[in-house]
Amino acid sequence: MKDHHASATRTDSYRRIALSFFAISLLLLATVAYLFFSWATITITPKAVLINEGFSVEVVDASSGAALESDQLSGKVVTQDLEGSGTFSTKEGTPVIGKTAGAITITNTSSKPQQLRATTRLLNPEGILFRTSEFVTIPAGGRVAVNVVSDREGDLGTLDDSKFTLPGLWPGLQNQIYGFGFEVKTDGAGLVKMVTQKDIDDGIAAVLEKLQEKMKALLEADGSNIQSLTARTKTAQASHRVGDEAEQIDVRVTATVTAVIYTPFELESLVTKKLFAKIGPGYDLLPPRSNDISVTVESVDNENKRATVQVVASAGRVLSHEGLPFNKKVLAGRSPQEITAAISASDEVSDVSVQLYPFWVTRAPFLIDHINILIKKD
Repeated sequence: MKDHHASATRTDSYRRIALSFFAISLLLLATVAYLFFSWATITITPKAVLINEGFSVEVVDASSGAALESDQLSGKVVTQDLEGSGTFSTKEGTPVIGKTAGAITITNTSSKPQQLRATTRLLNPEGILFRTSEFVTIPAGGRVAVNVVSDREGDLGTLDDSKFTLPGLWPGLQNQIYGFGFEVKTDGAGLVKMVTQKDIDDGIAAVLEKLQEKMKALLEADGSNIQSLTARTKTAQASHRVGDEAEQIDVRVTATVTAVIYTPFELESLVTKKLFAKIGPGYDLLPPRSNDISVTVESVDNENKRATVQVVASAGRVLSHEGLPFNKKVLAGRSPQEITAAISASDEVSDVSVQLYPFWVTRAPFLIDHINILIKKD
């Protein structure tokens, strides 16, 4: 009996040991699975900081075959003298003061025709005086529109044209022969167009632009890919001087037009190198776009077929992996909220998103090789 009891006790002990071993094995397997099958992907959107750079580049004749230096581009320089002209309207007017002219209808209700000589006076209810500018006969029982001019110069304002009396007539006829209604033909306050320096300068600029377009058409007919055009005025003449009264001016210009021809891709490569050297380590460069690069011709050496151009370029600077202000060890074992807060603390980070795999994982893995950091560049 004692042997049977002892045997049962040993069996229970073995069972508990086996169960404990099994539980420990499952725990180890779960831990291993968590370590080796859990992943975290952290996507960081850095803030782009605009950087600018200006430098000179020399465009040299591509046919020379000479080796290019660091600030040189292979290309072609074409220069030609062109002449053009144009007619342009003046834009500004100068106020002038004059007399108001128009027409007043005169009615004759008497039984006899009435003759009125030129300069016959007509007076409105406000006391504004007009004079006829022609001889006219008003038939009995009829009416005639008569041209008149005001005695006073300048703006007459709102004119009361309800009735015009003729103070030169016998008083008994003034109620039978009178005027009414006023049709303005020339206002006493007007504008006279006058030539200004801006009118001349704008005309010259417009002709220069036409000459550049002419040069472009000539070269494109030969298949040239023009990247920069400039026109320098040699002579300019205008049909009127500043202060002359004129509605239009004629402008004639002779100019030296220069076309600089090069491959845009080569310029963009040179600009990228210049900007990348400026940003320093720990950053990446967002490639400049074509409209982020402006080129201005500074000088032309026709004898050696070279041109110096001033380049102004801008691009975005963003953090690279090497420049991140943290490492994966800091993020291991943290929750998505903790990771987001830690990374967003940097002034150079715009946005952070965290994804954990599989779905039941709630914290970043402790194995840093299972943490992927992606930098999103817009």
